[in-house]
Amino acid sequence: MFDGKAGVVEMNEQRVSVNEANAIRALRALARAQEVYRENDRDGDGVLQYARRIRGTEGRLDGLVNSAGDSDVPGPVTSLLNEAFARAEGKPGDPDFHPAGSYGYAILTEAGPHAEGGARSYLVNGRLLDDYAVLAWPTRPGETGKSTFIMSEAGVVYEHEFGDQTFEAVRQITAFDPDDNWKEVEDDD
Repeated sequence: MFDGKAGVVEMNEQRVSVNEANAIRALRALARAQEVYRENDRDGDGVLQYARRIRGTEGRLDGLVNSAGDSDVPGPVTSLLNEAFARAEGKPGDPDFHPAGSYGYAILTEAGPHAEGGARSYLVNGRLLDDYAVLAWPTRPGETGKSTFIMSEAGVVYEHEFGDQTFEAVRQITAFDPDDNWKEVEDDD
């Protein structure tokens, strides 16, 4: 006999697993986009740097996703990620945060004491020159995902389940700081 409740629970667990795997893939796509972004001097000042934001400032090529109107700005390809990434940038409670998918994302510009090299800002004169990190969290904890992820510029991904405290925890995360509560994610690629 088919157990409908158990079937629903299993389907939800599978959806969460797929969403979490997709969030990790998205982090890796963002890392590739950052590498491509850094290959070009996007503002003509002779400095190669990573993007500080996912959605760029209108009229400039300072993000990984730039509006179509920005194509008049001289330089390389304007957008390295799709519009869904731009909508997924922010933190819970931000009025402009309207993610289309199951996870939200934010670029982190500092490292905490548990990061390799210790606590430090990744910014040098307002630019991300050598390092960056990324935060990804479920937009509906428990429903779209259970784990929150952080990834360093080196591509190492860590996960932590905050449960009902996910939004509060995410609002507090300002640095890549994988303490003992964070577990390294096995690389399936």
